[in-house]
Amino acid sequence: MAVIKVFEFSHLAIDQTFTQKHFEQLVRYNEIHGNKFFNVGNKRIYLKNYVGVIQVGNLVIEILPKSDKSKNEETKNKWHNALIYMLHICGYLRIESITRADLKLQNLTLIDLFYKIFLDEVNQIVHQGLIRKYRYKTDNRPYLKGKLLFNKHISENYLHKEMFYTSAQVYDHNNVYNQILLKALRVLKITGKGNSHYSTICNLIFCFDEIGNIEVNDKTFDSLSFARNNMKYKSAITLARLILQNYSPDLKNGLNNVIGLLFDMNTLFEKVVYKLLKPYECIYQSSQLNLSPQYSKKFWNSKTIRPDILGEYCTKKSSEKESFIIDTKWKRPHDGNPTDDDLKQMFAYNIQFGAHQSILLYPDCDDRKQKNGFYGKSKAVAPEYANHSCSTFYIDLFNSNGKINKNAGDALFKFLLENKNKIEI
Repeated sequence: MAVIKVFEFSHLAIDQTFTQKHFEQLVRYNEIHGNKFFNVGNKRIYLKNYVGVIQVGNLVIEILPKSDKSKNEETKNKWHNALIYMLHICGYLRIESITRADLKLQNLTLIDLFYKIFLDEVNQIVHQGLIRKYRYKTDNRPYLKGKLLFNKHISENYLHKEMFYTSAQVYDHNNVYNQILLKALRVLKITGKGNSHYSTICNLIFCFDEIGNIEVNDKTFDSLSFARNNMKYKSAITLARLILQNYSPDLKNGLNNVIGLLFDMNTLFEKVVYKLLKPYECIYQSSQLNLSPQYSKKFWNSKTIRPDILGEYCTKKSSEKESFIIDTKWKRPHDGNPTDDDLKQMFAYNIQFGAHQSILLYPDCDDRKQKNGFYGKSKAVAPEYANHSCSTFYIDLFNSNGKINKNAGDALFKFLLENKNKIEI
């Protein structure tokens, strides 16, 4: 199986590896998903801000994030690993579910890693035992059980007086949780022919021999609930949803089925930053630091305004809480200067949430130039918020091997402390 590694916002041109058939299938896949993943040119695919992996027949295309300018193989390995750790932090991949011997990230393609982690999760569920649930089953039985469906009974059993057409409650494995896992396994069986996981997939499908087939959509997954008795399904169902919602069969000849596991890099960066900053609430507990993601307020008519992270804390001088805004931006600002649109956006956040300070948080990059500045005074702004500011900050999320820097938030909160001198440990 051939593997191509490319960076976001680059392009793929038809050649001996990326063929015309691959191109046509990707165009079709993109159209099915509202053309959100790529722009299509003359025998070229122009990538957008989505990262992850796409398998087209026997070709695997890894789309990697990137915030620096280098393009060598070492850089690809770093961002390959970084993407895996980001997906792990966000709950899409449980890296601890595979052994240390398997965790040679640069030697595993992303599609293999997804396959392996999903199959390990399902295998663990099978060994622990598939859950059973009550359901109603209609059937023509040689005995009376449950409720007799009279009209159906008359039409079916006119000549068979010994039969009873009934609806009865049964307690078995044929429920939506197991049905979803089986459906995902069947997709992987189609797309995984010839790879090292194929026999494992077939063996697991055999364990679901009593499970029926269902159609799934967003409502199917949104209706699921997880409690103590079925929590073991949660990670596997998360991956199954990605598999089923990003599968596009090749109906013409079946040779170039497409399965994609793609993520909006802006959303992924936002989630990773929040996950890394949230533990600092304990470090700054005496200041009652509280970080809230995606906190909305009414802005104009039915429209709302929603920063990525709203921070609140108590100052030395007062027990009343003050606010600051953090908005993540997965990009490299030109010459370190934020755009006018970003500055206006942060101005609106400050005013709407009564924040004295907002931060445009960028990934660490080659040409970082931190900027601080105050907004001009406005008659419409209350005196206590007149001197509100916006700063740029660069967070160093990864080391040279692409591993997450768990202390990435240290410099950010020291920056807040030194500028405002109000948050204290």
